[in-house]
Amino acid sequence: MSAKFCGGCGTELNKGKDHDNSSRVEKKESSVPPSTGKVTAMLLVPFLTLLLTGGGVYGYYSFEESNNHKVANWKEQAEELALEGKYDEAIKYLKKARSLRPKYAILKEEISVLEKALSYKNSMDQIAQLIKKRDYENATKQVEELKELKKKEEAPLLNQFSAKIEEAEITITVGKIKEEVDKLTTIDELANKLSVIKSLSSGEAPKVKDQIINRMVQITSDQAENALMENNFSDAFAIVEKAMSHSGDHEKLTALKQTIQQKKASFEKAEEERIQQAMEMAAQEDLKNRTEAVELISLETQVDEYGDLHIYGEVKNTATVSIYSVDISYSVYGSDGSLLTTGYTSVFPYYLNAGDTASFSDSVYYVYDETTSVEIDNITWYVE
Repeated sequence: MSAKFCGGCGTELNKGKDHDNSSRVEKKESSVPPSTGKVTAMLLVPFLTLLLTGGGVYGYYSFEESNNHKVANWKEQAEELALEGKYDEAIKYLKKARSLRPKYAILKEEISVLEKALSYKNSMDQIAQLIKKRDYENATKQVEELKELKKKEEAPLLNQFSAKIEEAEITITVGKIKEEVDKLTTIDELANKLSVIKSLSSGEAPKVKDQIINRMVQITSDQAENALMENNFSDAFAIVEKAMSHSGDHEKLTALKQTIQQKKASFEKAEEERIQQAMEMAAQEDLKNRTEAVELISLETQVDEYGDLHIYGEVKNTATVSIYSVDISYSVYGSDGSLLTTGYTSVFPYYLNAGDTASFSDSVYYVYDETTSVEIDNITWYVE
């Protein structure tokens, strides 16, 4: 027996009546046409696909936006740290940013610049330590090397090191001069160092300038005192004036100049008095040499058996100079005091040095008076 099925629902048709009833019930429950369900399914699939795709794009966009925000934030922090000179910390932030954006060329360039800046900073720190140790030779060498490297760089961040290098050079120059000052012995040498120091802007420059000027004052004082010991006032003035032309109106140099002026005035006054005294003494001496140059030391007389009077005597040159041609005038008196005769004679030797003695003698004939007396009337001489 064959079974019959309903063409509309595929139900086996065993009994016609039951089939009709059930068919009617089924048709009553399904009020939506079959074609309408198919349309709804077809619309739902694309909508779900669009929804899922849109969600993925939004998630990717949110992820990328978060990374961009992080990169921008790290880059900003790195720039702030770089401005503060904290290059090592700044590099760390840029490397973190580059880990998220490895293809950003700007990050690579900035890291390179910061690494150079860090290298420069480390070099400047080493130079500072060498300066602190007064190892100016090695400090100068490193500065020169750093200057050569800096010439090849154009990054604005590295420009700040030009001023720092220049400052290091100034510090080295000041340090060298400071060590040399006490070894310099001339005003010209000190003046050259003073000229260099005046052109520098280092904070130590004023102190070293004072050190140089004090050294100038010390040398000037010593040299001026040596000149004053020889009463060489013109040289003493010149020495002080030369120092003051470089150091200005320094208090000690001004006082030294006044001292020289006072000593000069005192010396000139004393010299004038000395000259006046010398002139007076010379006049007195000359007067004495001309009026009291010869002293009569002894005088003896003797009348011989023939009635002749013999006169003997000795004189001394009491002048301060040599004299010559000494002549003696005398008078002879009788026993009754009457003048019997006069005469003159010369001493021997002809020239008499200061302090020398000479003798003289003469004879008067036919006196016949044993009690005669002889008096020296005058002694004349010539001063050499």
